[in-house]
Amino acid sequence: MHIVVDAREAEKLKPTGKGVWARNVIFELEKRNIEILRIGNHDSKKQKTSLMWHIKTAICLRNNKPDMYISPTSFIVPFLIGKKINYSIVVHDLIAFEKDKHDRKAKFIERLTLPRAARNAKFIFTVSNSTRDEFLKRFPDIEPEKVITVYSGSNINNFNYPKKRWGNEKYILSIGTLCPRKNQLRLIQAWNQIPENIKKYYKLIIVGGRGWNDKEIIDLIEKSEKVEWKGFTEFDEMMALLLNSTTFVYPSLMEGFGIPVLDAMTLGIPVITSNISSLKEISGNANLLVDPENIDNITEEIENALRSPELRNMLSISGKKRSEDFSWKKTVDLIVKYLKIPNH
Repeated sequence: MHIVVDAREAEKLKPTGKGVWARNVIFELEKRNIEILRIGNHDSKKQKTSLMWHIKTAICLRNNKPDMYISPTSFIVPFLIGKKINYSIVVHDLIAFEKDKHDRKAKFIERLTLPRAARNAKFIFTVSNSTRDEFLKRFPDIEPEKVITVYSGSNINNFNYPKKRWGNEKYILSIGTLCPRKNQLRLIQAWNQIPENIKKYYKLIIVGGRGWNDKEIIDLIEKSEKVEWKGFTEFDEMMALLLNSTTFVYPSLMEGFGIPVLDAMTLGIPVITSNISSLKEISGNANLLVDPENIDNITEEIENALRSPELRNMLSISGKKRSEDFSWKKTVDLIVKYLKIPNH
């Protein structure tokens, strides 16, 4: 079976969430000795791809006619090839269709390309039931039976990470590209309300590269006490930071899945996250859930977690148990099943 996969985001030196998903799925496919042809930029340092790349790729696919083209992060090539080639797409979220929650250019491209790409796709894989439900609500003409939830796994499952805790520094950690959707601004505001008799023992560390509309976030970081922004960090360092954190806080306003939350749960780190969309679905009853738009609520749950070792221990146990429900193996099992890929 001739399978071609768009690996551009997976091969980037600094992949975002969609790229991490693609990287893990490709890794799992190749681990099973399933032959796939990766197509990329031929230069992992490139962060953007030209329109000409998409056009040439579409032409190449039409000429070579693979059995299946998998597009895990973009809808442009599927939009261009139409019904000429069998392909499947991955819908991580519908953020591009929400007001003020995504980069303007990215919103325009996804709104233009997704409807046609979805209409002609063999299968549409979503990373949570929340995303699937939202997709079918927004595109009621798409056959529900071809929209399949495959979920995600943890980075911990596929890659090496530090196994030991180190140092005596106490901190809470948040991971995510700086932007309004990841809600770092409210998180910092909530942190600034933590009583001094607690805050003197801890600090807030934020990990993530610059995104869009992030100036206000950076300004508040600079003005706030005991808040450190580390920018983009390599995987090993990020996992070390996560493993050594007291609590992981992820108050995102909208999320297709939330791999960092699952990473923390897998490592047994107590998690505070949003009570909306996929984050509530992935958490089950294992994490502390907050209203991400309510700064006082975020402050309250951070304070509760930091005051109570017993609560943190309970969250650690429940999170680790819940994380066992998700894995890249299970994700790829479903992809292989629906695409009828010979599984070696």
